[in-house]
Amino acid sequence: MNEKRKEHRFHANLPIRIMHGTTELLSSTENISRLGTYAEFAREIPVGEDLDVTLVVPPYTKDPAVTGEIRCKGSVFRSTLLRESPSSRSWGSVIVFTAFAETPDKDKLSAFIDFLTLQEEQEIKEGLRRRREKDQLRHQHQENARQEDFQREALKLLRQISEKLERLEHPSARKGKKK
Repeated sequence: MNEKRKEHRFHANLPIRIMHGTTELLSSTENISRLGTYAEFAREIPVGEDLDVTLVVPPYTKDPAVTGEIRCKGSVFRSTLLRESPSSRSWGSVIVFTAFAETPDKDKLSAFIDFLTLQEEQEIKEGLRRRREKDQLRHQHQENARQEDFQREALKLLRQISEKLERLEHPSARKGKKK
């Protein structure tokens, strides 16, 4: 299935607490966007269920206004059984954020996503820089190898020319070799 997403998701392990009815479930996110998150839980949360969600944004900046708890409402978009053993089960749940408790909560999430976007862009630029360097080194090694091959061939030809010139200059040496 080729899924089209409205928002880019970022890998982020944030503590998450959800209230499903009277049940509290704790986990950590696997990825997050401005629209929702994915996390694994030890119990199934039915699709369409409304949740109270609390996320904890780590102190990625010195500004405490954009870190800490984010409280919002959410709805389960997808719930999939991932693993099952006789003693435990694991469910993967996609939770869509439906409303934020307060505007600062939405702003915190947005600021964190902006930070993750910038971080990813920097990682991509760094990866491209490293790749260019690697390509340049490979090209330089190939060029060096071509030059070495050329030098070997040139030396071989010079030896052959030198041997022929020597035979032309010393005809007696040539006659002596024929005998």
